[in-house]
Amino acid sequence: MDPHEPRLQRAWRSFCLATNLSGLLLLVTALPMVGWLIFNRALEPVALFVACLPLAMASLGTSFLSTLLPSLVGDGTVRFPLNFSLPAVFTSLAAVSSRLMSVYLPSIALIADAPRFDLVWGTPLVTVGAFGVQTATLSVMAFVQRRRHGGPS
Repeated sequence: MDPHEPRLQRAWRSFCLATNLSGLLLLVTALPMVGWLIFNRALEPVALFVACLPLAMASLGTSFLSTLLPSLVGDGTVRFPLNFSLPAVFTSLAAVSSRLMSVYLPSIALIADAPRFDLVWGTPLVTVGAFGVQTATLSVMAFVQRRRHGGPS
């Protein structure tokens, strides 16, 4: 990004890129969870909502943080270190959201008898696995982007 670019314009570009990438990370992370719920015949609307809520909160948080810190998403291309830093921020926010939800749930979430699938995002194994899948996804995306634009292979 151009250092002489106006702050508001830079923040908006960072917000747009982070929103796109965090939406991709949300999908890449939520799809295995939804598949697992389907496999275990636990796919109920409330369970799906509760399971994906920490990911949605992490996605919103990543977009918000990129507006405050435009350097979080860099110059607008997916390359090192963005393929590591953005998944680290996203999974950290998902783990924190999951932890906060274990203590406090918004009144909109009526989960009296529903299983608490949201708590899975706070476990180290799932967090590290999600980070690995997200990093691999962004690394493949960076590789394809570099090949498409004629960069070094």
